[in-house]
Parts: sequence; C-alpha cells; structure tokens
Amino acid sequence: MVTFGNNLKQLRKRNKLSQKQLAELIGVGQTTIANYENDSRFPNQIILNKLVDALNISYDNLIGRQETKEYGELSTYVDKVLYHLLEGGEKEAIDFIVNMAKKGVDVIDIYYELLTKILYKVGDLWEMGLVSIPMEHHITGIIDQIMVLLSPYIKLNEANGKSAVFMAPSNEPHLVGLKIIKEAFRKYGWKTYFIGNSVPWTSLTSWIKEHDVDLLVISTTMNDNINQVEGLVDFIRNETDAKVMIGGQVYEMKEYLINQVKPDYFLNTKLELLSFLESQ
Repeated sequence: MVTFGNNLKQLRKRNKLSQKQLAELIGVGQTTIANYENDSRFPNQIILNKLVDALNISYDNLIGRQETKEYGELSTYVDKVLYHLLEGGEKEAIDFIVNMAKKGVDVIDIYYELLTKILYKVGDLWEMGLVSIPMEHHITGIIDQIMVLLSPYIKLNEANGKSAVFMAPSNEPHLVGLKIIKEAFRKYGWKTYFIGNSVPWTSLTSWIKEHDVDLLVISTTMNDNINQVEGLVDFIRNETDAKVMIGGQVYEMKEYLINQVKPDYFLNTKLELLSFLESQ
C-alpha cells in the first residue's frame, strides 16, 4: 500500500518542488515536510488544506485515492439519487449505487461522497420545511439498507490486531455517520464493534475490558450531548486503558472538546479519518 508520505513525495516531485520550496509555500519548516514524507508525522487539517492548494490537487489525490473514471466525482450524483428517493424510486436509487460498487468504485468513497451528502441535503430540505420528518426517516432507513448491500464490496486490509467500539450518546438520533466511520475502520483491518446508543457506561467498560478494546469512538451531531460526552470520556479513562476518539458534526464545539474533554483523537472529516487509519 502506498503510504501518505510516499504519495506526498511523488506529488511534490511531479510539481517540480523541493522539500524546502513546498515548505515555504505552506509555511512550515523543511524538516516538517521530510517528516511527512517518511511517515513519522501527519499533517493537521489546516496543513492538509494548504497542501491541496499548493499542489493543485484534490483531497483524494493527496491521500492516494483515485476516482473511478466511469463515474468521476461521486458528489455530482447526489441530486439524481435524491430525486429517486423522494419520488418513490428506491429500487432505481439502490441499483444505481450498488452497480457503482460492482464496477469497482471504492465503497468508503460512496459512503462519504454520495450517501453522507444525500443525508446532509435531506437535513437541509427538512430545515426549510420541504421534507417531512417521516420522509427524512424513510430516506435514512434506505441509506442504512444500501450500506448493508455495499458492505460485501469493501476490500478489506489484513487484520492489524487492533479493535474499536463505536457508540453515540443515549439521545443521539443520527447513527449513520457512526456506521460509516465503523466501516472505514473495518476496511483498514480493525476488529469493530458497533453498539449504537443507550448503552450503560458500566456495561460499556465491561465490554471494553472483556474484548481488550484499543479505542472507543464516540460520535455526536448535537451540542446538547457535549456534557454527556465529557462525562463518558472521564468515566472511560478512570475505568479502562482504551483511548478515545470523538467525531461528528459539532464543529462549533471543537475547541471546547479539544481543550476541555481532551480526547486522544478528534476527527471530523473523511480526510482526517483516512489519514489516521493510514498511520496505524
């Protein structure tokens, strides 16, 4: 597998840039670029954005993922698939997406670039009063069904001996994003346990100890859940040796989570997640 560092080195040379020149373009030292290229360090989101601009490439190109030529940019199909779903064409939508996987489109890309963006758009339509709550739930259910159908097409890496539990706060209604994160971990060789929400903390710690879990992944989309997440992280650290990762659409609370809750990892984007998984 081509590592992030090897890919960055190839892209830099393709642009006829020395390490020093690339470093100057993004405002870091030459040694930092060297560390990225030998995979001893990984850039944060700000640096990733600068690298994309400096090298004039997409995020997927930066981390070494190639688009399938037949389909191109997957996000261009969001409106087409959503139209089928809103108009009762579930079979057409499902068949179209499953055929993508059959023809070699990376399933994780389908999850992030198509399914996730469909859900975001449905949420926007609901906020504007253009989609009812039952329809939103109906489409979410179909997305769940599609994910089950796509799962066999995920090309799995060899097992890496690591394991992770995936959960959400007790009143978190949105779990599809967490399931997508879980599937990405599974692709990269992790043993994964999806336990959803409403799990008593004592039962959770017993499970972590019993299965020798390395990482607890918590996802939330609601600011109202932040206090519960903070309490859960403290409880897990007092009772187990597992590290904690937090994600979800809580961008406005990011600084608080990082500085006060202090998870071992805080990931909000596909690129951050895949860079993490590539480094393990």
